[in-house]
This record gives sequence, C-alpha cells and structure tokens, in this order.
Amino acid sequence: IIEDKNDYLHHEYGVLVRHCGYADSQLFKFSSFNLFRIKDLEAMTSSEVRNWLDEHNVELVTYKDFLEL
Repeated sequence: IIEDKNDYLHHEYGVLVRHCGYADSQLFKFSSFNLFRIKDLEAMTSSEVRNWLDEHNVELVTYKDFLEL
C-alpha cells in the first residue's frame, strides 16, 4: 500500500479491496483467505499505513460509499 505500486495517488478515485478480519477454526473450514485476512487487518490497522494515508490525504470509504460518489 505505502509503495503505491498501482499508482493510486495519481487518480481521483481508486479501489483497493481488502479482506480484513480475524480467522477462527470455523472460518478456516470455509475460506481460503484466512492468512490474507489476518495480514490485511494487521496492515490496515498499523500506524505506518495510517500515517501514510493521512500524509497523502487518502480517504477510506466503504463500497457503499464508493457507489454513492
């Protein structure tokens, strides 16, 4: 995210889909995104990412919010 490999900062809008969350034994039975959820949660709640978002005036919105733009 903080390397802006997809060049998000040069566009008015960008979509970055994350699957943040905790994985329990029940979720492990039904999903292949278990480790991604944990890593996404860790990244998106880190002070490094939060600071980068603030420094670049990036606003995080839900998909519902995005549809209303």
